[in-house]
Amino acid sequence: MKVSAEAVGALKPHRASFDALSEALGVPPEQIVHVGDREDVDVAGALAAGMRAWRLTSKKRAPTRAEQRLSRWKLDAFAPLWTDGPESSS
Repeated sequence: MKVSAEAVGALKPHRASFDALSEALGVPPEQIVHVGDREDVDVAGALAAGMRAWRLTSKKRAPTRAEQRLSRWKLDAFAPLWTDGPESSS
């Protein structure tokens, strides 16, 4: 499966590509975490579509509406989803 803003015909931050991804996956948007490096297109677009947003940025104090800020990509970056996500039973 491939979903891209170009194929949908609406570039980020327009919510159409985020909606298309949710539909293609068959997952409600609130259960999707979009990770991107730009506040203006990645975070804004994901939030507009009702998704969770994480931001990858080297600037520790960069203003963001994302719920998490990642300063580097690492394998355990998604560990919080298993305990803090909307489906968490704890």
